[in-house]
Amino acid sequence: MFEDQKDALNSFESLRKCLKKWTENPDYDEKDIRNMFINQLDKVLLFHNLNSYYFINTLQNKPLFDGILQTGSLLDYQKLLQVYQVQGKNALIFQVSSILERFFRVLLQQIKPQSINKPFYSIRKELFEALNIEQNDEWNAISILSNIRNTFHNNGIHTSDDVPSIMYKNINYEFIKNDIHNNADYFTLFMITQDIVILYQKICENSLIKSFALIKG
Repeated sequence: MFEDQKDALNSFESLRKCLKKWTENPDYDEKDIRNMFINQLDKVLLFHNLNSYYFINTLQNKPLFDGILQTGSLLDYQKLLQVYQVQGKNALIFQVSSILERFFRVLLQQIKPQSINKPFYSIRKELFEALNIEQNDEWNAISILSNIRNTFHNNGIHTSDDVPSIMYKNINYEFIKNDIHNNADYFTLFMITQDIVILYQKICENSLIKSFALIKG
């Protein structure tokens, strides 16, 4: 069954509005990765939130839905809603993952030019170490996001070796080999995105990162 998106939509839109302190009053050149990343995140959330609004106010009204795509039964209708919602989540996960990885790679390339051609986990680990950022909620948030992203090509099945349980927001997140995970609920996706914003602020306030007038993206 699909999740209720109303609370999630309100939370994501409140978070997006918090980005305005960076997007509307940029501290960096438009070609700076610090400016590019936060504006990209703003666009990702804008698309997600508009899509959620459409889902709630149009697609969850069966007569309106049938005006777009006729469904033969209530069961067919509910299955299509679930598919639409999953694809909406997948878009959010993929887009946030992609811009975050690019952000990290460009930052580490600025700090350690020889480090760019490495797996994302190594990039993330080296960046956290270079900036003396603790591996706490923000680290765990990205770990969960990356593991969810890696199941896309396998219909949500985690095909790699078991991942040790990740404690995040007092919840244990597990990725078991050859099992379907159930970790992409809206509460988790919102908390991950919020922690990425918190991490962004920590990175921008870091003395080493602040020493670069321009980090070209």
